[in-house]
Amino acid sequence: EELHPHESHKHKQPEQREKSMRRTIVYKDVQTPTGERSRRPTISMENYHASDPALGFLQRPHTVSALLLGLAILIYVVFTRVGDDTATNIKMGALAGVVFFLLFSAVHMPDGLFVRPHPIVWRISMGIAVLYGCFVVFLLFQKPSDGRYLLNLLDPALGVKLPERSYAEDCRLYTPNDPRGSFANLMETLQDEFVLAHLLGWWAKTIIFRDMYITWLLSIVFELLELSLAHILPNFHECWWDHIIVDIFVCNLLGMLTGFLTIRLLRMKEYNWTGAPDEKTHGDEVRGQGQGPLVTAFLKATLQQFKPRTLIRYRWKFLSSWRRFFYMIWLVVIVAQVELNAFFLKTLLCIPPPHSVNIVRLVIWWLISLPAMREFHHFIADPNTKRLGTMAWLGFGLTFTETLLTIKWGSMEGLLDNVEHPPAVVYSWATFLVIGSVWAVWHYRWRLRAEDEEPGEEEGEAVLENLLTSSDSPPSSPSPARASTHAKDQ
Repeated sequence: EELHPHESHKHKQPEQREKSMRRTIVYKDVQTPTGERSRRPTISMENYHASDPALGFLQRPHTVSALLLGLAILIYVVFTRVGDDTATNIKMGALAGVVFFLLFSAVHMPDGLFVRPHPIVWRISMGIAVLYGCFVVFLLFQKPSDGRYLLNLLDPALGVKLPERSYAEDCRLYTPNDPRGSFANLMETLQDEFVLAHLLGWWAKTIIFRDMYITWLLSIVFELLELSLAHILPNFHECWWDHIIVDIFVCNLLGMLTGFLTIRLLRMKEYNWTGAPDEKTHGDEVRGQGQGPLVTAFLKATLQQFKPRTLIRYRWKFLSSWRRFFYMIWLVVIVAQVELNAFFLKTLLCIPPPHSVNIVRLVIWWLISLPAMREFHHFIADPNTKRLGTMAWLGFGLTFTETLLTIKWGSMEGLLDNVEHPPAVVYSWATFLVIGSVWAVWHYRWRLRAEDEEPGEEEGEAVLENLLTSSDSPPSSPSPARASTHAKDQ
C-alpha cells in the first residue's frame, strides 16, 4: 500500500503539492515481539526522483528523443561506412548491437535503489550485466580453443599461450648479496601489477560490503584458497611473507582503510544512495540557495550528482539467527568464487595479467556488485521482502555461469581433471568444516534458545506487577490475541 506522507497535500499550493506527491512511503504490517501488529514505513524498491530546476532536463524522460537520436546515428554509420573486410564487419555489427541494447537499457530498464550520479548509469550497468551474462552463456557451448580464437579476433595479444609464472622461486626476505639491493625480492614483489590491483580491489570491496568483519573474513578466506589451490594454478604459489605481509597487512589492509575512510567522508555529508525520500531533498538545497545565477546553481547541482545522498552502513548481524548465518556463508562463497573465476578464466583464455580485458571484467563486476549488495542486504534485513532484487539476481546468475564455464573448460584442458589434492589441504578444510558445523549447531540451537528463554527485565517486572495486583482486582478475561496464544501453548 502506497500512501503520501502528508494527508493534507490537496490543500497546499501547487508547487508544494507536487513536491509532497513525489514522495512515496510504503507502509507494511509488521508483527512486534509481543505479538501485536503495527505499521511502519519501509524503503520502497522503486526509485525516488527529486525534482531540481537546475537539472530538470536530466530528470525528465526522453524516450522519443533517444529513439530518434539512435536511429539517426545508425543511419549515418550504415550508409557512410564502407567495409570490405569480413572480420571488421563482424566487429562493427556486434558493437552496433551492443550499443543498441545499451540504448534500450538506458531508456527502459527498471530503476533500482541507486540514483546517483543518475539512474541512467545503473540502467546501463544492468544492460551490461545482461550482455555479459549472454556472452558467458554463449561461451559455455564453445570449446576452449574457440573461445581463445574469439578473443584473438578482438586483440592479437589475447588467446596466445602464456608462460607459467610462480612467485615462490626465491622466498628470501633479506638478500644482502643481491646487486639489486638487500630487499630485492620484496621490492620486486611490491612493484608487481598485482599489488596495485589488490589495493584498489579491496578498496572497491570495502565500498561494496561496508563492514570490517566481512572484508577481513573475505581477505583471510581468499589467502587460504590461494594456499589450497596452489597445486592447480602456479600463480597461487607465493612466499609466506607475500601472503601475510604484502597481501593481508599491506595491500588488503590499506585498501580497507581507504575504503572505510571513503565511507566515513561520504557519511558526513548525509547523502542518500538508496533513493529514499529525505526531509530535506537536494532540490530543496538548490532552491534555498536561489540568490545566485542559474549557471552557478547548475554547476553546483551537477557536482552534487556525483556524490551519494547517504552511504548506508550495512548491519549484517550474521550471528543473530540461522537465516542470517546461512546467507553470510552463501555470500562469502559467492564472492570467493568470483575471485577464483578471474584467475581460472585468465589462465584458460590465455589473457595476460595487465591486459585491459581483466580490468573491464573487474569494472563490470564492481558496477554489478554495488547495487546487488544493497538489494541483497535489503532482502535479508527486511523479513517482509520476499523478492530478490534484479541486480542481485543477475550477480548470482553470472557467478554460477562463470563457474560452470571454469569447470567445463578446466576439465577439457586437463586443469581440473584427475587433480590430486594434498592431504594437508583436505584434512585442514575437513577439520574446519566439522568444527564450524558443531559451533553453528551449538550457537543457534542451544545458546540462542537459552538466551531467548531467559525472562527479560521488562517481562519480570510485568510478572511481579501481576502478582501484586492479582489479589486486589477481579480476574479479567484475556484478550483474543492472548487467549489464542495461551491455547496454542496449552
